[in-house]
Amino acid sequence: MSLRAFGDRNKGRYRYSGRYDGGVAVYYYDDTPDGRVYSGQFWFKRRSYSIPHGKIVETVSGQYSGGLRKGRWTFTHKGGGMHSRLAVDYSEGRHEGKYKYFAVRRHSSTDFVDGISRISFSMSGDRPVGAVKGVFKGEILVGSYDSEGRPDGLWQVDSSKTDSCMIDYEVWEHGICREAYSVDVSTGTKRTDKAHITEFVASFVYRECLPLERLAGIGSGT
Repeated sequence: MSLRAFGDRNKGRYRYSGRYDGGVAVYYYDDTPDGRVYSGQFWFKRRSYSIPHGKIVETVSGQYSGGLRKGRWTFTHKGGGMHSRLAVDYSEGRHEGKYKYFAVRRHSSTDFVDGISRISFSMSGDRPVGAVKGVFKGEILVGSYDSEGRPDGLWQVDSSKTDSCMIDYEVWEHGICREAYSVDVSTGTKRTDKAHITEFVASFVYRECLPLERLAGIGSGT
């Protein structure tokens, strides 16, 4: 149902509370000739059931301004043996600020990794910038992007505390990989390798994070 909203200049004139995209939502909006323009707090929750994943609960919370996402948004998924949470900062519908993902898997699956996964970096103008850090089933990843969103400097995946006993290195210069190699820490053996770390990060974000952002896809470029 739709009700008039009062008392907060940052909210739209009307408040909606009811069914939304297979779940329920509460949000504020203004009516225009082109349709509803979201403005103010937004909250969404959907429960579903599927085989073999069982019960799944998904939530979204954040804020709109003029139909565009702004500030910190939080997306969660729980079910199918996995609990994940994504926090993203927006400005005028674009990624601007922190981008943090955390997930725990409680059983083996066909996904990238089991156990704990996390990745964090910053965004500016929808591009990753600065340091990136990640943990994937005991493997520790570090790297960095330049101001244009290109891999730059030393990237490393440390798997020395896993069964592989390896550390992978890639040296990037503004999007160009100058060197890629691996070191077996148990023997000291060094071998030339193909660049793969930055591709893994991009693939992980597209597979694990973007589906969460798209749970409520209005007001961003995702």
